[in-house]
Amino acid sequence: WQGRASGCLLGKPAEGRRSWQIRRYLEAQGRWPLDRYFSANAPEDVAKECGFDTGWTALYEEGITCMVEDDDTNYTVTGLAIVKQHGTGFTPEDVASFWLRNIPIFHVCTAERVAYRNLVAGIGPPDSASFRNVYREWIGAQIRADFFGYVTPGNPELAAELAWQDACISHVKNGIYGEMWVAAMLAAAYVTADPSTVIRAGLAQIPARCRLRASVDRVLELRERGVSYEEAIADLRTRWDETRAHDWCHTISNAEIVAIALLWGEGDFERSI
Repeated sequence: WQGRASGCLLGKPAEGRRSWQIRRYLEAQGRWPLDRYFSANAPEDVAKECGFDTGWTALYEEGITCMVEDDDTNYTVTGLAIVKQHGTGFTPEDVASFWLRNIPIFHVCTAERVAYRNLVAGIGPPDSASFRNVYREWIGAQIRADFFGYVTPGNPELAAELAWQDACISHVKNGIYGEMWVAAMLAAAYVTADPSTVIRAGLAQIPARCRLRASVDRVLELRERGVSYEEAIADLRTRWDETRAHDWCHTISNAEIVAIALLWGEGDFERSI
């Protein structure tokens, strides 16, 4: 949980920024490559050019005193509340009911907001995930996975089952598989410290023939071939265009980045994050 909060806070100033903007912003501060939180101490023209809103001081190194409220971590707390209320036998309908009673609609985004709208209109799960939902394979469900891994130590199969119950109200296919994969990895991480073993334990809980599995397998293959981190990122960018929201917000592109960070981070928390 502490790592999750740290990671979200680290990334928030750069969310939606392109790689050239991040590098330009940091180079102007003499902080490339980044080894701490983002600083707000940058020339005003550079910050504006690169899309960094330095008015949000709580997101930058100089103003950090706690983890700010964030949709990603809200979902982790939501998972805790649902399991506390219903146990591990909760259903998609239980998740939908909790959302409507406890989460304001403007605190959810993309696929979740469309699903929320569908639920209010009386369209229940699983149809709430697919009706007019163009975001149904985006990253939303994958970011909701954490608690279901925390609460199932050493049991990736149960973690994936809980993740499926949660994901299917807003996502389909690879959108669901992403949450199952992450939850299962977290459950496996209790019993093994080897990143590749953790990744494979997660993959074992999703369909053997799906786009997510093929893409993560590709990352594992690159690692086995001994390519560099830079080459792995370059390979990803041949298939995903960061200037297109669909590409940078998709489950699969983000899953590949997670796998790259775990494999080339080699178990070192700071390096990986």
